Amino acid sequence: MEKHLEQSEGASMFATDSEHAAQEQSVNGAVEAKPVRKGEPYNFSRAGQISSEQMQAISAVNDLLARNLTHNLGAWLRTQFDVTLVSAEQLMYSEFTERIPEPAYVCSARLDPLDVMGAVQLDLTMAQPIVDLLLGGVGRAGTLREPTDIEDAILFSVMEIILRELNQAWLPVGLKFSLD
Repeated sequence: MEKHLEQSEGASMFATDSEHAAQEQSVNGAVEAKPVRKGEPYNFSRAGQISSEQMQAISAVNDLLARNLTHNLGAWLRTQFDVTLVSAEQLMYSEFTERIPEPAYVCSARLDPLDVMGAVQLDLTMAQPIVDLLLGGVGRAGTLREPTDIEDAILFSVMEIILRELNQAWLPVGLKFSLD
């Protein structure tokens, strides 16, 4: 059989408990000083927001990623290649997907140990010169279109290099990226 407390019964229980604690303090003769906690109002609209210190740390890791990609992709392509971190910002996934141009080359990546999915996007305006270089050309840009099967295989190799460098840069944090 379940017992339900009325509002007044619950309030009287808490009042009795606080009276009992006050009596114990007066019997002991010594009043212990308890630390007073000051409350801060919580802003629910900032839930999940990255602090400025965290954003600086993320930018530092991504700067390392950009330097490593500059050297490794440049060596793989056998040409001068420059990767620069322009900005770091926090976006909702829907905002990120709205910014992806059509057509685009997007791969999904698993982030462990967080067990979440992420997206890595390669601008297709870069794809044509990369494919041209790897096939013996001078890196000429072509028309913007969906990649062919051969171009897709080459771009997948580029994504593997990018994820390898992501893993190297984020290793101290304990984050591991893998193509899904």
